[in-house]
Amino acid sequence: MAALDPTEGSPDDDRGYGVLLILILALLVAQTVAHEYRGGGLVVGVLVTAVLLVALRSSHVKRPLFRATAIFAAIGLIALVSATIDTSRTLVPDIALVVGVLLAAAPLVVLGRIVRHRVITIETIFGAISVYLLIALVFAFWFSGVHNADGAAFILPEAEPNQTTWTYYSFVTITTLGYGDITPVATMARSLAGIEAVLGQVYLVTIVARFVSLLGTAPPRRAEVR
Repeated sequence: MAALDPTEGSPDDDRGYGVLLILILALLVAQTVAHEYRGGGLVVGVLVTAVLLVALRSSHVKRPLFRATAIFAAIGLIALVSATIDTSRTLVPDIALVVGVLLAAAPLVVLGRIVRHRVITIETIFGAISVYLLIALVFAFWFSGVHNADGAAFILPEAEPNQTTWTYYSFVTITTLGYGDITPVATMARSLAGIEAVLGQVYLVTIVARFVSLLGTAPPRRAEVR
């Protein structure tokens, strides 16, 4: 919670998680077609940056952390522009793990904020759903990074998987559908898949289910304190 700035308004006055959810959905759509266009990677990069910054801003993180993140995001976008202009660069696939690490801050700060809401509102629900989708997106970038580091980490139905492949695999994993068309074989790949599956299910049956059941009311613990 140290990253949150309590001076930035009451948690019950939070706004912006609806916008965050829309941006995440736009990012998911963009990823499905990005590999078909030369500038697709840049569009995805812009949306990833927007998702990260809106998540931090809506959660009222401290200004120094927000500014530092914005600077790193700007540097990343400049690198993406450079890689888009000069197609001989191999920068874009190499930064999947870095993007995953940076994006991991988004679900953490959003969850840290919404659990402080004294009354569960529709913004709380939007935030909770956003966290779930963000977890899947973060793991998608991590899976991509693992594959880039070790081409034999997964058994794949295609020779050259793109980010859409890893987003698909991540959502199949977090929802425990387990279609079996992509199989993790390396230790790191298996570990990440197991962690995501457990984390996703635990999050759904605890946090999301609890928020939905308490929509429009105060959580019992806080009500009792009052």
